[in-house]
This record gives sequence, C-alpha cells and structure tokens, in this order.
Amino acid sequence: METDRLFLRRWRESDAEALYRYASDPEVGPRAGWPPHKSVEESREIICTVFNTETMWAVVWKETDEAIGCVGYLPAEASNLTIAADECEVGYWIARPYWGRGICTEALRRVIDYCFKEKGFTTLWGSYFPDNPASGRVMEKCGFVATGEKVLCPHLAVGADRPVSVMRLVNNPIIIEKKDENTGFNGSPKREKSDTMHITRAFLEGMQEAAPQEVTLVHVIDRHIEYCTGRFACKRNGGTCIHNDDMREILEEILTSDLLLFNFPLYSYAMPAPLKALLDRTMPLSSMAMRKVGDRYEHPCQADFSRLRYLMICCCGFPNSRHNFEPAVAQFKLCFPGNHTIITVPESPMFNAPEADVVTKPRLALVRKAGKQYAETGTIDADLLAEIGSPMIPEETYAAIVNATTAPPAS
Repeated sequence: METDRLFLRRWRESDAEALYRYASDPEVGPRAGWPPHKSVEESREIICTVFNTETMWAVVWKETDEAIGCVGYLPAEASNLTIAADECEVGYWIARPYWGRGICTEALRRVIDYCFKEKGFTTLWGSYFPDNPASGRVMEKCGFVATGEKVLCPHLAVGADRPVSVMRLVNNPIIIEKKDENTGFNGSPKREKSDTMHITRAFLEGMQEAAPQEVTLVHVIDRHIEYCTGRFACKRNGGTCIHNDDMREILEEILTSDLLLFNFPLYSYAMPAPLKALLDRTMPLSSMAMRKVGDRYEHPCQADFSRLRYLMICCCGFPNSRHNFEPAVAQFKLCFPGNHTIITVPESPMFNAPEADVVTKPRLALVRKAGKQYAETGTIDADLLAEIGSPMIPEETYAAIVNATTAPPAS
C-alpha cells in the first residue's frame, strides 16, 4: 500500500538497524505501551516475531526508502480492548524526527480504508495515554470519536497500570464522509472576545451553509510557541525543530488542513507578535535550498501544499482601509503567493458595541455571504470584498465617536 509520501509494506529483517535507531528512543515506545529497544538484535527478533504478521506494516518514507515507524491493526482475539469479532483495534507509532508532519495521520487513513473496504470490519477502535494527546488528535483527524471510556490494558509491556482513553470509528459512509478540514489561527490576545472573531465566526457560518466543515480554532496566545532562533536546523534535517513546544502539534494541523485561516487585529501595521512567532516557526515546512519562481526566489516545501488555501481576515480600529492594511497584506501575499484570499475590515470595534447592531449586523450578513461563496467556488467576488471592507458609517462620524469616548474627563 502507499500514500503520497509513504509506502506501507511488510517488515523485513534488513529493517532491523533502522528500527533500532528509532525504537531505542525512550520518548517513542513508552508512549505506545512498549519499552525502548536495547539492541539491533532485539529489533531483528521483534521483526521476525511481533511484526511477522499480515496486520502490521512498516511505514516507509519514500524519499529515503527507510522504515520510520509502524502502523497496523489487531483483530478482536489479540486486541487490548474488549471488542466484537467483526471489529479491530488500530495502532501506530512514528520516529521522533518525523513528528509534527502529519505522517501518522496519513498512514492511519490508508489503514482505515483497508480495514473497512478490504477486510469488512464494522468498527475500528483505538486508545491513547492521556498524557500523549497528540496520538488522540491523530485518530480524531481520521474521524474517530472519543467514547469517554478510560480502561486499563493489562497486556501492555509499559503502562499496564495507567488507564488509556478509548476512541471509536464506525464504518458508516455518512459519518466518515470527508469534510473540509480548516485550521484557524486567532492572533488576538482577546481570544473569542476579539473584534475580528465576529467576522471570522460569520465567515465560517457561511462556509457551513455551503458544505460541512471541520474547523479547528487555535487561540495562539494560549499556545507555547518559542521564538525562532534562526539556526535553520529544521531546514536541513527533514523538518525537526530544536524547540520542543506546541508547534509540533500545530505543524501537524497544517499538514492535514485544506484551509489555513489567519484571523488577527492590525498591530503596528502587521500581525500581533504571537501570531508572527507562529508564522516564523513554520520554517520546518520548507528546505534550505532555493529556486526561482517567476521573478522571485523561494525555499522548496518539504511536503505537498498544493491543495492548501490561505485566508487572511484582518480588522483595525481606524475608520478606513487606506494606508493601514497594506504592509500586512503585502506580507501575507509574499508568504502565501498562491491560493490566497484577503478580507480587511475597518471600524472593527463597532462589532463589540451592541448599539451599533444597526450597521454591524448587515455587514456580518455580507461576510456570511462571502463565506458561502468561498466554500462553493474558492473565490469571493471583488465587489463583495470591497463592500465588506468599506466603512460602515462615515469616517468623520466614526472618528468623532471614538474621540468622544476616549477623551479624558474635563478637569
């Protein structure tokens, strides 16, 4: 079997050295319930015994033809969970240098397809340790739903005394129908209460009217994202950053998304610092090499992002768009030269003022219309964009209201 970036094939004795290299990492095995390998000989023995089955596959990175992980399923009689005969339990692990690149998700999706279409299983089960939420997120991205159960798995070599969280995926075409997966990065420190979120929520509501959407919203201010130190090791080693923070999970979100939505208020004619730090830390997605594209040079991507669309929703407190949004718009276009759409909205504090509903509600209706149009066609009419980005009330009136409410009290 294969995917865009992977081969899934039977394990070979010649994989022993690669297996030991990655399975000896103490950060890998215990997360999946098994101890680190102690020698190449032990890894070879595991290939000949544990992995010598038609239900386990080596995850092979196409670029290097090296085994970098394992994916497979356990039938009911071998499962760590109590399941029916027409059900199975899935499992997977990936070497640490390849974390945060969507590889587990890509491999698991192929195995899900195999289990349902070729083996005829009615339900797939999976479990993960609560202190390894990234594993649960992999299953969630593949359509699994949390059951709320936490059980012990006494057959595990490591962690038998720790409860695992259980997830389930039913073979129902209606349930597993592919939805667009959208990731939104909210750059406002006000989180859900930000002015810009009014626009974003309306836009996403419009998209949902057109087709079912899977939306993951990340409040960037709440994530641990270190600043890029400029070592560029990630561009040379296949995409692994020196920082061990939340960006690994965020990069995996990016790799499995169909749309990236950047939602932020205008700060100093650009995006707020936490969101800029996130953007800087997407460097592992490109390589150190460079190539000429048209009249500019770019770093080639380390994965295929041709399917991705990019949306910028930016608001500001000034009464017009002129001489305000241009730097942020230019940066966004340079970062994402293809498949981008940009919405800018002035007078945004009015969206948090109930007394302004008479003008903000019609504007939000236009935004919903734009969201629906975008989901249906991938574009938004230029006239509609211009109307959304126009002042809701005369500029002079808006400026006078703001000045009156922010003026110091008379002495």
